[in-house]
Amino acid sequence: MFSLLALSPLAASDLYPSRIPDDERDTAQRAAKLVSKQRYDDAANLYRVIIQEHPDSLYGWFNLGVVRVRQGEYAAGRTAFLHALTLAPNDEMCLADLGIVESDTGHAEDAVKYLLAALKLLPNDPTTHEYLSQAYEQLGRHGDAQAEEAKAAELRKGQGMFQLQDFEPDDKTRHSS
Repeated sequence: MFSLLALSPLAASDLYPSRIPDDERDTAQRAAKLVSKQRYDDAANLYRVIIQEHPDSLYGWFNLGVVRVRQGEYAAGRTAFLHALTLAPNDEMCLADLGIVESDTGHAEDAVKYLLAALKLLPNDPTTHEYLSQAYEQLGRHGDAQAEEAKAAELRKGQGMFQLQDFEPDDKTRHSS
């Protein structure tokens, strides 16, 4: 049932390289490789090293949360995301991912709170709208759920724009030799 990122683990390193403390870039790179190999305990240990050296590292706390959730340790992931939010209360990735955790663990009211906050910062993210729809369904707010699902579908449709299409000329455009 749980499908993280929206949550892309380690998306913080790709999207926000400035969040990685300079002296921890090698550690962060090693942790990312471990995650790609699904060696979550080892990766979590490296994120803890980053946090021990840099207790205010949004990168370390966020990615520790992602890794823990991927391991099915939702409470530990939630705790890490909440700590990350104390460091950056308006971080759209933390808000969205925490909202997803809350939704997938049955805490729909909290999910709505975090997902709405994330959408204020990132209004055109279809995945966040989909999770908000799920949380509204859990609360029995079917009309709101349908509206969010429609918004997500509309946004996803727009993502297909400006993509190359295969071209097969019809008989009118073929040149005869």
